[in-house]
Amino acid sequence: MSLRESVASRSERQALCLIQQIQANHLAGDRYAIGIDVAASMSNWGLSVIRLAEDPKRNTIAAIFPHSLKTADGLDHKTIFCRPSSGIVKSLLEWINTEKISTIIAVDVPFGWPTHHRDFLNNFSAAAGLNEGQELPSRRDFERRFCDVALTQRFKDQRVAPLSVSADTLGQAAFSWAVERQKLANLIGAVDLGLPTNETHLVRCIETYPAAFVRCCFPDQANYKSATQQEQRRELVSQLFRAYDLSSNEEVNTWCERACCQAGSPDALDSLLCAFCGWDHLQFRSGRHDIAMSTPNKLLNRPMTKTEESRIESEGWILFRYEAFSTDGTNNSVS
Repeated sequence: MSLRESVASRSERQALCLIQQIQANHLAGDRYAIGIDVAASMSNWGLSVIRLAEDPKRNTIAAIFPHSLKTADGLDHKTIFCRPSSGIVKSLLEWINTEKISTIIAVDVPFGWPTHHRDFLNNFSAAAGLNEGQELPSRRDFERRFCDVALTQRFKDQRVAPLSVSADTLGQAAFSWAVERQKLANLIGAVDLGLPTNETHLVRCIETYPAAFVRCCFPDQANYKSATQQEQRRELVSQLFRAYDLSSNEEVNTWCERACCQAGSPDALDSLLCAFCGWDHLQFRSGRHDIAMSTPNKLLNRPMTKTEESRIESEGWILFRYEAFSTDGTNNSVS
């Protein structure tokens, strides 16, 4: 076995043990918010799990990936990490579905592509150009989804501007999620686009945007993504623990510290932020309508046309909490 295969095997075993630990600590009535930060390669994905218990004192972070791989003597390795794999995600979701546990899966990646982008590609060829009778879309309609434009306009003061899924790296990540989503088709439940519905589903999956959540709800920490802002990330995590009234322990503190110190794109931290977005939406769908979520109705503030609803169903819609928390922590999402 090569070194890479050995590390992957050890990572899978350690991750599976953590999933089993989540299962062992589960009590009736517990719900879960799962956050996934998607990258083109699954080796760069982040995955976090938050437990929402009937007793708020048991609300806690149950997992953050990646985290340090344990050495033979039980210490945290300095440079090698335990990462989420397709098998680990599947194992977690299989348990949730088998036990019929209320869960939100919040994913940081576009779920779809602009409809005008797709129409253009279907009618354009390298040899002949655009098919006769077809029209070129505007650059905005080619690059941006309906929700991307709506969020940019609504939150321009917060500098929220979703990237185009047509862009190279984001498109690769979106395709990576599309591949995994097909594998998990029977496990991710209903895809929730924030549209009005009377349907109830134990497992829902939403597209979210952690950077927008931070810019709107924790504006002082808006630059958390910069690798030089480790102290800002620590303060953001501290504020999250206070706002959501989470309990902690040494293991959780170690995971969070590692997430705050990660260089480059903070996939571990972003996955944790996704889980908080999932928590908010889980509460919102449970009747907490005092939580301001970026649903189409809220952002557009008018009735939608059938064409707009069709675009949302095709392209997807980004959901996140957008009202800042009060400084005393009273405006939180804990029942």
